[in-house]
Amino acid sequence: LGFEYSMPSVSTTNYYLFIFIRFFVIFGFLLAFLCVYNLCLFYTSDKVFKVLESVLFIVILFGIYIYLAQIFGLWEPPRSRMGTGGQDFAAESVGFSYAFHRLLGTFREPSHFAEWVVGPLLIVLSISKSRPNRFRFILSILAIFCLILSGSLRGVLGFLSGMFVLVFFGVL
Repeated sequence: LGFEYSMPSVSTTNYYLFIFIRFFVIFGFLLAFLCVYNLCLFYTSDKVFKVLESVLFIVILFGIYIYLAQIFGLWEPPRSRMGTGGQDFAAESVGFSYAFHRLLGTFREPSHFAEWVVGPLLIVLSISKSRPNRFRFILSILAIFCLILSGSLRGVLGFLSGMFVLVFFGVL
């Protein structure tokens, strides 16, 4: 089709595989949605929420570790993907060109971490009102702390918008 020229010269896949992977990501989302829907049908939603809370907790702890590892020069897990600037993260530690160091966890960019944390955080906050739990409270505080450390304006605005919607509909 003639779009191969728009691929970066250091890309790890060809154009057609790149497009296939993008469609596969959409299919993966739909498959995950159907899996969660079926889990909610066959099990109680409490079990699904517990899994979501556990995954959120692991991602947050791993994100905090990587944040501290970058600051103190500790071991970081290797990254096998390119950054948006074309740099290879597998060979070097991530650095930022400004004074504020941002939490990015296992993601390539801090905004990706923030985007992933906002949805589960809002779900945890919405179920915390009807079923309060000390773990959920601590998890919410840690998630908000990590969201702020990510420095992602889009993540913070998404969180505030979600909170507004939850308050508007009386969930919080």
